[in-house]
Amino acid sequence: MKKTVLFVLLCLPFFLSAQVTNEGTPESWKWNTEKSIQSIQMPAFDLKALQDEDAIIDQLNDRPWRFGKEFVVNHHLNNAGEWNQLENGNRVWRIRYQSKGAVTMNFLFEDFYIPQGATVYLYNNERTDLLGAYDFNQNSDERVLGTWLVDGEDVWIEYHEPARVKNQGKLMIGKVVHGYRSQSQFAVEKGLNDSGNCNHDVDCPIGEFEDLKNHNKKGVGILLSGGSGFCSGSLINNTANDGTPYFLTANHCFSNPANWAFRFNWISPNPICASTANSTNGDITQTLSGAQLKARRAPSDFCLVEINSPIPSGWDVVWIGWDRTDDIPAKTWGIHHPAGDIMKVCVDDDAPGRLTQN
Repeated sequence: MKKTVLFVLLCLPFFLSAQVTNEGTPESWKWNTEKSIQSIQMPAFDLKALQDEDAIIDQLNDRPWRFGKEFVVNHHLNNAGEWNQLENGNRVWRIRYQSKGAVTMNFLFEDFYIPQGATVYLYNNERTDLLGAYDFNQNSDERVLGTWLVDGEDVWIEYHEPARVKNQGKLMIGKVVHGYRSQSQFAVEKGLNDSGNCNHDVDCPIGEFEDLKNHNKKGVGILLSGGSGFCSGSLINNTANDGTPYFLTANHCFSNPANWAFRFNWISPNPICASTANSTNGDITQTLSGAQLKARRAPSDFCLVEINSPIPSGWDVVWIGWDRTDDIPAKTWGIHHPAGDIMKVCVDDDAPGRLTQN
């Protein structure tokens, strides 16, 4: 007989260095003359049919919360997009996608290798939303990468390659995801404000757990699984206390972790407490891409991965602790992103039960 009891009790902070995403400026933004290129148009699809499916699937709670329609493509540096040669010998490759009506767009690279000094940025045509720079720190043995979301229906991908690493970079886009409901656009999304009434904005007071909650919320994240679904999870500590970026989530969220993307500290700046009014969106965009599977098990529905990149020190995150004892607390509380919603907290005033597995 095997007994499994896991309780979140404490968090320990770590401070590491890595390149922070969503900083810097794409090379083309510095050009005096705009050099536009023809966009690649994604085909129309039956949105109503997907929404009807979602109405059923969303009630099951046994899979990631779907937000997007995937389109399979095969676009790389040599068969699509446009190259521009710069006077200093560097080169810029850009490709532009449009998908009518998309709230967001995101991408899965089936081949991703960035040499040192080269960068990749994603941004919308209005230049109001920017992801990057992705650089050599995001390289992995599997040479794949899933991006976070860019707001809008007209999105550019830009690769800047220094002359000294000419032809060393490899980019192949395998999927374009049309986000038809999204965690970042609360006016039209289902994710924001879609959780149940028992979930309150994480900055709402919860009494005796308040201090622990305010610390632990820094370790909770939302992950993008499979390119088109959301799940919750948290950074989890190890016995070495060395800041290894382990991330614990549910097994029903599993897809290839190399394509996952993570977002931390997505918290409403104006918490809604003791009310069913809608939460307002948070503007912090702290994202990382890619992870490696460490362990997972279906009966207990857990999945442990290690994020490929260290967590930037400026993000002010913590690693959540755990307890192997059989002690059962009188009450519990939890922090998560239910149904892709902005970070929430809930309290259970009853003691948890014990699960015994053969």
